[in-house]
Order: sequence, then structure tokens, then C-alpha cells
Amino acid sequence: MSLHHYEPVYVDRLTIQMRQELQKGLGRPDTPEVYPVLAISLSLPGQEPSTRLYAGVGGGSKTAGRYDGRVEAWGSVPRGVTVKGNQLQSLDVQVTLADQPDVVADSFTVLASSFPSHLRRSPVSIRWLSPNVRYEDAAVAFSGILVSASPISPWKWRLRLTVDDTALVGGYFPRYTLSAADFPQIHADALGQIMPVCYGQHVSDGQGKAGMISLPLVDTVAKRYLATLGVAEGIDTVFKNTTRLLATEWTRVDQVVNGKAVTLVEVPSATDQDTVSVDMRGLTDRGEGGGQLIRNPVRQIRHWLETFVWGQWSQGAYPTTAPLDYVLFGRADGLCDAAGYEGSKYFQGAEPSRNKDVLDEWADSSEIKLFWTAAGKLGIVVLDPGAPMLDGTPWLLGGEELSEFSIADDVGGLCSRVDTQYVYGAADGKFFQDLVVEDRSLLDDISVSRQQPWSAARIT
Repeated sequence: MSLHHYEPVYVDRLTIQMRQELQKGLGRPDTPEVYPVLAISLSLPGQEPSTRLYAGVGGGSKTAGRYDGRVEAWGSVPRGVTVKGNQLQSLDVQVTLADQPDVVADSFTVLASSFPSHLRRSPVSIRWLSPNVRYEDAAVAFSGILVSASPISPWKWRLRLTVDDTALVGGYFPRYTLSAADFPQIHADALGQIMPVCYGQHVSDGQGKAGMISLPLVDTVAKRYLATLGVAEGIDTVFKNTTRLLATEWTRVDQVVNGKAVTLVEVPSATDQDTVSVDMRGLTDRGEGGGQLIRNPVRQIRHWLETFVWGQWSQGAYPTTAPLDYVLFGRADGLCDAAGYEGSKYFQGAEPSRNKDVLDEWADSSEIKLFWTAAGKLGIVVLDPGAPMLDGTPWLLGGEELSEFSIADDVGGLCSRVDTQYVYGAADGKFFQDLVVEDRSLLDDISVSRQQPWSAARIT
């Protein structure tokens, strides 16, 4: 596997025992005794759950069990983050199994031919085992699911493994649309639009406009406008067309509509032709109401992943679990708090977005790196230019070099000018602030333009 100096390969947090074993090969004549073993967890009809183990050579241990020497080729496990990009990379690992024709009873060929549908999406893992290291201290090189098993010749199979990212690549957000079933008196212009969701604080003061967010009219009789799915922390200011309304001229309404908690704004004086916009504070850390506004961008994306991607929330307490590396998320959360980073986002419009696209937009906007860990969890790294180390956890570079990861400058990618747009106004569909940073000492004129749709939607 080729490796550029700015593309580290993340193996995962190694135990001291496994790290010592791997380091035997660094400048020493002795070689580490480490062997990869593939485990496939099976749930087959009429059988007890079981695990098949495969390696390059047969063997086993009391703890790991017996493993068959049928792996002919391991392929590669691409893993890491790229300093120059922010999109979450999927993983595709291909392993070649070669059965022994004279051993039919427990062959993979019989297994794949008899239970093809049950075999797909079976949990898989690749562990580095060593006779010198306890099984509990073995290094996990990959965790995911079996996508397919394809015959490439008699008794030989190519197994395709990947991370279980179905919720990201197959799901869409927001999941709900505005309908007459939820809002019988909905205005025709709002019908079929996605149900809006608000993160962070949106303030139009200083932007030269009236209201950062334009609300859809969902009740033409009561003159109610939908601010967000969920319980917002606050509606600060309401505008009718361009006129700021007095606090006595509008009312906040919290309601549960067909099992969905929503925050509404009632403006009795409005007509169907009026535009109602607001400055507001979005979702808090308590689904039932109360709590604190989620400002930290890492906490915002963590909440979104737990609540709307791997969770199916509509009301009540928020889900709090997802396949995330919570140690890395906690570290990134703390760095953002220390730096005072703040994020905002208002979801609205005609079409939902694929979950993976939302996540990539957030990462690109925040310049925060996302990647899949060896344990099959979503990891996160905040680039801290003031720290000598990007991450305090062990990283494996190349195939043999074991060290902690530090950023190496890639001088070929230097640019002389960066133009960034931020403070996005959802009502107008445009950015209100622009920042240009230029290094005039560089001879080459290389410009980069970028946008930050998740940046704080206010000027403090």
C-alpha cells in the first residue's frame, strides 16, 4: 500500500504489549510474531450462533479457538485521514479464501452456497494475534460487515468487507416532510417541504436584514409558522415582512403533532401573503425541553448522528448511542470548547439530503477530520495548529514504522490566498461575511475559495 507523508494510517489505540511486539521489527534483527486472523460471526437458520476463523496458516489457541489456514491474500486495509481533505472515506477490504477440495464439511464453499443471504452483512473482524501477547491485548485491524462473497475459481472466493455505514449512505435527513396529515391547514407553498431543524443561534443584528430564518406557514387559520422539529431553546425576535414585532404580537407554541415535537410561532396579525422570519436558538441537549443550547460544532454533529442518523427520534429524550469513538469525540469536543468554536445550521427546503453528504458538509465547513477506526467506530480529529502532535494515540505509519502521528508539511500544496464565506442566512440563502487571507511573499498565485455553511450564524 502506497503512503504519502500526509496520509497516516490509523490502526487504533494499541496496548503496550502489542506495541512492544510490533516494535521488535524496528531496527532489530528479530521479527515480531504477529498474524492476521479473519473472524466471521454467523447466525444461520437452525444453528447456534458461531464464528469461523481464517488465517494464512492453520493454528489456534485456547482463547481464540481454531483457525483454518485458507487465506490466500489479505489485500489492504486503507485507513487514515488526509490533511488536504475532509470527506469521510469508506473502507473496502478484499480477502481471498482458498478452500481445500478434500475438506468439504466445513469449507467456505459449502457455507457460501448453502446460506448466501444469511452470510451477507455478517459481522467480521481482522485481528493481529501473537503467541507472545494475550488475546485480550490483540490489535484490531478492521471491524465491519461482509458485503459479498464471490467465486473467482473453483473452491476460491473473494470476500469484500466494509464498515457498516448503511445509516450514512442509505439514509436521508430531515426524514419528515410537511404534510396535511400533520398540519390540516397547511399553506400550499409549505406542503411537501422538509420539516425544518435548527442547530445553534441565528441572529440578524448587524447583518442589515430582518430575521435570519424564514418560517413556513403550517396553519393558515391560527397563523402558525413552524420554527423547528424538536424543542428550541428560544425564539428571540420575530419579523413580519421587514417589521420587528413586539413581544405581545406573537406567541411561541410548543406542540406534539402525530408523535413529533415541534416549535411553532403564532402571529395573529399575519396574512397568507406575509413573510414571517425569526432570530432563534435551536435544539438543546434535552429532547423533552429545557437544557442548554448546543453550540459546540462537535457536540452538534454528535447529537445529529445519535438523534437522527442512528436514532429515529421524534419526541422525548434523545438517543445517546451510536457507533462513535467517544474518546476521540470527547477530545475533539474539549478542543472546540477551549478554542471557543461555535456552529449553526438550519435545515429547510424542498429535498432532504443524504446523511453522508450532510456529514461531509459539516466536516468541510468545520475543517474537522472524520475517519473509521479499526474498531468500526466513527473517529474524529480536530487539527490544532498550536500542538506538536495531532493526536496522542499511537499511529502505525506505512507497514512497519510505528510512531505517534504528527503533521508533516506538504509544501507542494501551499496556496497564496484563501477566501472563506461564513455566517449563512437561511432566509436569504447566502453568506453575509467574507474573509480573505493572503500571503504576498509567495511567488505563485494559488487561490482557494471555500464556504462554511455550519459556521456561527451571528456576529459577536
